[in-house]
Amino acid sequence: MAKRERTLIQFQVDPLTKEKFTLKLAQEGKTITEVMLEWIKEYIGEAEAGVDIIELNRQVEALKLAVQEINSRLNADRDITFAATKLSEPAFKKIWDNPNDAEYDKL
Repeated sequence: MAKRERTLIQFQVDPLTKEKFTLKLAQEGKTITEVMLEWIKEYIGEAEAGVDIIELNRQVEALKLAVQEINSRLNADRDITFAATKLSEPAFKKIWDNPNDAEYDKL
């Protein structure tokens, strides 16, 4: 059996980041080596055909911003509609609550 040739890469990371990273690895059933090799191959352009995670993350962030903008506009529209409804109540009350309109109330 031929021995695979490998080299060691080390880098420093703060303990909290490492803890979060290893927790996520465990949740996904992956190893540090698997994930790091995937990232390195993707970074140098040798990743297997598939999903471009970096581009996918960029698109997700853009979608999040778009959804926030839509929600903001919907909330503003709702607030404007509510304010317009409140402002129109006295006018409608004056029109609908009068002796001439009372005939329609009997129907």
